[in-house]
Amino acid sequence: MNPHMTNFFLRDGSGLLNIAHRGGAALRPENTLLAFRHALKVGAVALEGDLHATQDGVVVVSHDATVDRTTEGDGYIKDFTLEELDGLDAGYRFTPDGGITYPYRGKGARIPTLEEVFSDPVLKKTPTILEIKQQEPSIVDDVLDLIQAHDMVDRLILGSFRQSCLEEVRVRGRQRGMNIVTSLAAEEVVVLFLTPLDELARGDYVPPGELLQVPVEHELEGTSVRVVSELFMAKARVLGLKVQIWTVNDPAEMRCLADEMKVDGVMTDDPQLLEEVIKEP
Repeated sequence: MNPHMTNFFLRDGSGLLNIAHRGGAALRPENTLLAFRHALKVGAVALEGDLHATQDGVVVVSHDATVDRTTEGDGYIKDFTLEELDGLDAGYRFTPDGGITYPYRGKGARIPTLEEVFSDPVLKKTPTILEIKQQEPSIVDDVLDLIQAHDMVDRLILGSFRQSCLEEVRVRGRQRGMNIVTSLAAEEVVVLFLTPLDELARGDYVPPGELLQVPVEHELEGTSVRVVSELFMAKARVLGLKVQIWTVNDPAEMRCLADEMKVDGVMTDDPQLLEEVIKEP
């Protein structure tokens, strides 16, 4: 079956999607069940998170390869067993006011497993974007196992900065008969960015994924290059690609992306703010 007919993120007419980056990292401790649940309460319609695996092979939701920045611990996630990881406080370093207060210390926030996210009664079946961060050893099959077990394939996008990782996802997904939807890896976006519009319109280029997930600007050799432009959006439209932008926390930028660029989704650390912008008359 064509994933364009079934996947939540590829539907037409859904308007601008409010996507909670890391579950809304400005509002609650990032990539935690607490953050994901809160994001849905304040306006997010989809979640975004990142994946690594523990020493004993359990896929967990964390942006960083280490626990240093978000917990009181230190070290690589791949060196922790799940039991050891469970003992860390994922709310320990979250502060909404520059270090004056730490309101979620000792409140039970943990680095969740992907199984817990997919099984949570509030989050179950929530449209989700997952970026596979860990490359070695590969966790692709483990992630696909969980997607199949929880019937999430039509509510999910898989992404990675690494083209090799997404190629593995696409191959393994096809082998399993799964309609996995992926974004384009960074190298794949560069190819599209540099290809002239008229060449794309001839139909010779076939995009390797179904969505573009890009920043507004990208720094290249010390120079800031504007990625999202009318030309870029025209290229996406001629190819039938949805466009989602990360990570936008400024209301003026949100309005520009929604009203002028007419992007399909915005990933933000503050889904409550984005919801206010969307609802503006």
